[in-house]
Amino acid sequence: MSEQNLRALVIDDEISTRDLFPRFLNRCRCSADVAETCKEGIEKFNVNPALYDLVVTDLNQTPSGTDIIQAVRTSTNPNIPVYIMTGGTDSQELYDKAKELVGEERFIQKPFDFDSICKRITKEAKELKYK
Repeated sequence: MSEQNLRALVIDDEISTRDLFPRFLNRCRCSADVAETCKEGIEKFNVNPALYDLVVTDLNQTPSGTDIIQAVRTSTNPNIPVYIMTGGTDSQELYDKAKELVGEERFIQKPFDFDSICKRITKEAKELKYK
């Protein structure tokens, strides 16, 4: 099987992350659309949920990153992986809610360890894509 490009939706209110993370994902054979807010991300996702192989969102934004998780889970593509980026300054309640929704293994701690992230997200997304 040849290497298949994956497509991600990256949602973060920090411009540096919206710029850096998609460029990094491109090195992992994963193209990315970006959204500045969770609301914008949900709108992009809902246009065509089947377009995306994974979603990466910042936890600490308004509305919170958990809103995109709920939008994905109620969509026509509910099983795609959702990864949560966190800088560690999020409230414990918000962190616990997100962990319950996606699992601790899908948390991406800032600053990023790009090699580890690349291996983890592309492996899981490809496994789900080729089931």
